[in-house]
Amino acid sequence: MPAHYQQHGFINTYSLKTKQRQQTSDQEQQGASKIIVILKRRLQDQQHRHMEPSTRKKRRGNPPDHPTCKPPPKKHTSVEDNTFKSEFEDLITELEYSYDCLATINVVYTSLRHTYAESKWSIEQQGHATRLCDMEKELLIAFDDLNLQTNQLEKSIIKMEQKLIRLKSNAGALRSLPLCLLC
Repeated sequence: MPAHYQQHGFINTYSLKTKQRQQTSDQEQQGASKIIVILKRRLQDQQHRHMEPSTRKKRRGNPPDHPTCKPPPKKHTSVEDNTFKSEFEDLITELEYSYDCLATINVVYTSLRHTYAESKWSIEQQGHATRLCDMEKELLIAFDDLNLQTNQLEKSIIKMEQKLIRLKSNAGALRSLPLCLLC
């Protein structure tokens, strides 16, 4: 080894840094192995809990219409709970859900409009007279999806209007009853 390396202590510094790196990597490996052991135990516990075979058939539910617009959870109510107040609260919940869907539709529409405006030139460059390019296909699929969401929202609004009309007629019938019967 050259004498000037030993004089300036380069070897000692290098070996000290190497030892520190080795120690930190050993600590990281130990931490990782502990995490692996913990995860294996959790997995074994979960598998042990679910070992009993199920004889019941699982119900298949319909997939949601659209992942961004999930319908509000349906409440299971008895005949006694079907009062004016609960129907009104259900209508409010559906209305809030509709506002969320409308906001989602607005964001998607704005995004599609900006995407088309930004890529219009490149679409015209790539496009053929009889074939659609990949960008046009993606935009059409997104637009069809947006159209489906809009139609679902429209149907939901029509149902809410019908419920509101029915609630108004029930409220009119409730007003005509004497107060002592309402208590």
